[in-house]
Amino acid sequence: MDTKKPQPGPVLTESGIYIKGVVISSKAQKITKKDGGVLAIVKHEISTDPGVVVLQEFLDPKVDLHVKIEGDEVSTFPKLEQFKSVTVKAESIEDKRGHATVSKWKRVHS
Repeated sequence: MDTKKPQPGPVLTESGIYIKGVVISSKAQKITKKDGGVLAIVKHEISTDPGVVVLQEFLDPKVDLHVKIEGDEVSTFPKLEQFKSVTVKAESIEDKRGHATVSKWKRVHS
């Protein structure tokens, strides 16, 4: 018999919409703005029950030192640890091609 006690999840003290799931991928691509500036769009796919939710963020490599762009590729960007459980508070959710996309979010730590 398993004698391990279940680990408690994060304590949610604020009201709002929370998404809990498992990180299945993190990827990034370079985009060029109309004014010639460069951004990295980072997408994290989170497996939920049911379906997949995409967490999306736009990062400026001039402001965020964790982002490095070399040529047309984003070589370094902040990733969520793959196959680990994550809980985020969603502030802006929209439906894109049948999938929920969260463009404004923050991670909830235990």
